[in-house]
Amino acid sequence: MKTNKQLEETLTKVRVKEIQQLLSLPRNTSSASYRIRRGIRMEIKQLQLLLTNKTGLLDQNESLIDIKREIAELQEQISVMSVHILNKREENEKYRNIITMNKPKAESVFIARYDYHATTSDRISISEGEQLEIYEKEDSFWWKGRSLVFGDEGFIPSSCVYSMLELLQFLEFILSVEEVSLPILQKIRNDSSI
Repeated sequence: MKTNKQLEETLTKVRVKEIQQLLSLPRNTSSASYRIRRGIRMEIKQLQLLLTNKTGLLDQNESLIDIKREIAELQEQISVMSVHILNKREENEKYRNIITMNKPKAESVFIARYDYHATTSDRISISEGEQLEIYEKEDSFWWKGRSLVFGDEGFIPSSCVYSMLELLQFLEFILSVEEVSLPILQKIRNDSSI
């Protein structure tokens, strides 16, 4: 299709040149033939200009169509990416909620004072230093919780554990006192101030 247009344009240009050559005979500015030739030349120049403008507009229209097509494709890609990002954000929010639900609060974290071996199936065995989450304290002797290390759930003797929050508060109090007499606490205090 483009080759046909190019051939038509070439043919038109050749015809215009032939007519121009015929019209470029010796000039007598006062004769009627000169005025007619001059008018025809002006028409030819206008037609050439019109032809140039039309082909230029066609090229511009084609490039505009290409640009609009690219814009539409980019908008489609943007909308697909937006949906993908929105889905990922919702998925991340869901995981964040699961993590915060499963993360124990500081006041419910306890540490095992020593090893305890369960004697019934509703109790759990714990090792000294193991971190536990206590979520039920209905009885003052037996608390229900889960091991943060192994995930086992069951009852634990309350005498076997101490509160991590209370320990941290106690340690903070000891470190804030200026006169610490125990050498180990003095060392801790000095190390923490560095």
